[in-house]
Formats: sequence, structure tokens, C-alpha cells
Amino acid sequence: MEAVSESVEREACEAIGSGIVWSLQELGESMKQMRKCEADISEMLKTVREEISLVISTSKMAAIDNMDAVAVASFVFLLKKMVEKVEELTKEVEQLGDLAAFPAHSTLV
Repeated sequence: MEAVSESVEREACEAIGSGIVWSLQELGESMKQMRKCEADISEMLKTVREEISLVISTSKMAAIDNMDAVAVASFVFLLKKMVEKVEELTKEVEQLGDLAAFPAHSTLV
């Protein structure tokens, strides 16, 4: 498994995970406070998608054996699916905010 940990950049993966978690926290906070989300979650998720694309280069994939390549590809696929689901959730929360007439900024303290 040494090749897998070398091929998937740890810092990039942590950044991806942090971006997903931040997005979910922002969505949760906006629902909790019944306000529209002030942060640009779509932009964060776009950045996360770009990070995912950079995690694996073709030269790195060529350097690892087939079993490790399958593990890395599966991991990246799951990351992409998570981002897709957070994007769907973001749209649903925005629609909910519109239907519920959430204010743009929180008036609650």
C-alpha cells in the first residue's frame, strides 16, 4: 500500500476533505439560523473538483501496479461522488431558503 499513499497526495486530500466539510458546515449553519448562505459554496466545490483532478496525474498512475491503481481510482471516484451530492444538497438548501423567504443575512444573534 506504500505506492497508494505516495500516489495520492496527502495535503491535497486533506484540502479536499476540508472543502467538503466546510461546505456542509456552511449549509448547516444557514439552515440552523434560517438565513441564506453568505458563503459561495459553489466556488468552494469548484475548487474541490479542481483539487480532485490534480490528485492523480497519469504519470503517477502509470508508476503504480494495477491493484493500487484500482484503489486510487475508487478513492477518487468516491470523492467525486461526495462533491456531486454536496452540490445537489446546496441547490436544495438554496431552494428551501427561497421558498421559506430566508433573509440574506442573519438577524438572530
